[in-house]
Amino acid sequence: MLESMTSPSHAAGRDQESELAHAVPREAADGPPPWVAACGTPVAVVQGSWAGRRGLGSAHPCPECARLAQA
Repeated sequence: MLESMTSPSHAAGRDQESELAHAVPREAADGPPPWVAACGTPVAVVQGSWAGRRGLGSAHPCPECARLAQA
């Protein structure tokens, strides 16, 4: 059900400062670093779909990214 709540146009990313998973716009994630999440946080790693286990399905999804990725 998570996939129906989010846009498929976001990848999952992580910053180096915390364990939060962030939503990275797909067009940015497909390009070279640096990557910036929907909430404005720089991320070090982009891997997988935001709607999957590395994004919303992770233990710590960013609440601001979750809100913004639904739009």
